[in-house]
Amino acid sequence: MQCIAKLVVDDLAAMTRFYSKAFAMVRMTIVESDHAVEAVMSAGAGQANVILYQYRDGRELTLGTAYGPLVFVTDDVDAAYDRALASGGSSLVPPANVGFRGPDCSGSLRAAFLSDPEGHPIEIASIDVAAFTTTEQIVTIQP
Repeated sequence: MQCIAKLVVDDLAAMTRFYSKAFAMVRMTIVESDHAVEAVMSAGAGQANVILYQYRDGRELTLGTAYGPLVFVTDDVDAAYDRALASGGSSLVPPANVGFRGPDCSGSLRAAFLSDPEGHPIEIASIDVAAFTTTEQIVTIQP
């Protein structure tokens, strides 16, 4: 099973450029219908990770609050954060180390938060997955 995030955007071309430049994503294809255009983006391995979705009717978009950030996992949070800012992102929380603990695991991660040019929240994180004993654990983030 694969999970793909779909972001509704106002300017499909600009957002495709941002995600390509900031996170080295590649546009796999464009899907067009009567009501929308979608750019299917991949971060690697030929799998879709993000779909940028633009309505054709020009409706005004507003960001809600009932969702979390799009998360990119990398070995170098600071470099990815700097690249995203240079590509047009806006800083929310600069890179920082955060401890975590949960059932049968503990460790730390490095994370940063920013928004894309249209305000969608993004988290960039690096985590030592070896700290987990199973893939089904719930981890409580401890600042």
